[in-house]
Amino acid sequence: MDVMKLSMDSMLMRPFATLAALFIGISPLSQAQTVVIDTDFNDNPALNLFGVAQLTNAKGGVDGPDDNYISVTDNLNGQRGSIVFDDPTGGFPITGFKIRADLRVGGGTNSPADGFSFNLVRDNDPLIGTGSGYAASPTGEADLPEEGSTTGLAIGFDEWFSGGSDTIGMSVRLDNVILQEISLPNANGELDDITSLQTGLL
Repeated sequence: MDVMKLSMDSMLMRPFATLAALFIGISPLSQAQTVVIDTDFNDNPALNLFGVAQLTNAKGGVDGPDDNYISVTDNLNGQRGSIVFDDPTGGFPITGFKIRADLRVGGGTNSPADGFSFNLVRDNDPLIGTGSGYAASPTGEADLPEEGSTTGLAIGFDEWFSGGSDTIGMSVRLDNVILQEISLPNANGELDDITSLQTGLL
């Protein structure tokens, strides 16, 4: 993805929190082909939207007021959204997963949550048809988009401490097994703060 702007600024069942997710539905991960999705969202890409997620230019994208972007959620309480891209591989298996995106994360409250994830899921993943069925937190709270998918490769951006061994930061999950977590504990850091998941309060 060459240019993307996501608005991710609300919550699910937590006051003043952030919860959102984006994922890509792809067929099996196990053989050889790298897939590239390159869009600025101005060419009406094939998207399946769930919850409050929408393709919009109401607030202006990265290139100006008429530039489309994806809003997963706005900075309002009680919102949840998911977006599924159609399989761009034509059914061919792949081995590569690389995302480059312009993100807008934050602008809500001083205690941000819940987060979001990018996911490359297997073709039997429940998220594809429903936008629900995410992995659970370490404390067992189920269906949390910031934890990522239960199949395939999930890159989670978790902004809310759920208790136990949960980490505020990034996670890498493969077929529902966490391979690595990276702590990014600074809330609402500056744009160049690599220890913060938010892009600032403003």
